[in-house]
Amino acid sequence: MEPASSASRSTSSTRVHTEEDVSSRRDIWVGELRFHWGSKRRKRSIHLRYEAKKRDYVTTDPNDIPHFGRVDRHRYSTVALSLELRRGWFLTAAGERDINRSSFPTTPGSTFSPEDATDNTDNLVQFGVGYEFGPSTAGATGHGGGPPRE
Repeated sequence: MEPASSASRSTSSTRVHTEEDVSSRRDIWVGELRFHWGSKRRKRSIHLRYEAKKRDYVTTDPNDIPHFGRVDRHRYSTVALSLELRRGWFLTAAGERDINRSSFPTTPGSTFSPEDATDNTDNLVQFGVGYEFGPSTAGATGHGGGPPRE
């Protein structure tokens, strides 16, 4: 048997750091409203959804800077509209906003603010025009009137 070449034996010099699961307590509130209207031939709907989450990390190790004393507040909201038009055509639109804010205890001698890495706001807007293919596009198109399809 020949010895393996040095290329096949080499390993990366980068160390992989895996941390233990960090426990947390979460309070989650979710609300959703759906409104549907219109005739069988032209259904319309709007969907509103809001989610708020508070996450308290429960680590007792003060050296675990990313988690010790950290509290996250996450808010996510969505508005989606669907309008069926004539002859199988439909319009969709949606807007989403995702906000995360974290708070950390003041760490003596720290030269950085952990919030800079964990606070973020993301916005997304989508518009679509579609056509429902099928045996009967005049009337019940089968388009459920939900958020835009991906």
